Amino acid sequence: MCIKLQHRDKRSYTRAKDILTPTSRLSCMAQQTSVKGLVERVLSPGSEDRAFLDQFVRYLAAYKVVEQNLSLFDRLARCRSVEEFASVLYECVRVKDRVLSRLEEGVRRGEYRLAFDAKAEDVGRVFNVGSEAVERVVRLAAENPRFVGSVLASLALSYGGIVEAERRG
Repeated sequence: MCIKLQHRDKRSYTRAKDILTPTSRLSCMAQQTSVKGLVERVLSPGSEDRAFLDQFVRYLAAYKVVEQNLSLFDRLARCRSVEEFASVLYECVRVKDRVLSRLEEGVRRGEYRLAFDAKAEDVGRVFNVGSEAVERVVRLAAENPRFVGSVLASLALSYGGIVEAERRG
């Protein structure tokens, strides 16, 4: 783990400097470089990883609106291991058919609005997540589960392509 040091006085700097050996300093630099590479792969608009991530983000946005389970997003953003990440993914994907059918029915009844032109029949295709996307997201999370989980959760929570219609009562 890379440690950021705050230098308040000369003594604390000396103690902290003793903790970070030349090998651990190289390890920190390598870790920062790998995170930068992961950021590029996850956030670059044209990357293949981004396409799979976007597919998963759309599904998670549908999950958020239909299931209204925000605790899943909190757990996704706090994952410390790839095992924990996979467990959270399993929890949201195991109800995939129910989420997509409720979403389709809700669009038909006017309970949910889509920010783009699509028929209710197209909802399953647009918001579905496939096994290939799950595999790709898990591979990304193997490199840094907390970062990938936080990005997934943040993008899904901020996704504006589907919203609950205002109820008049």
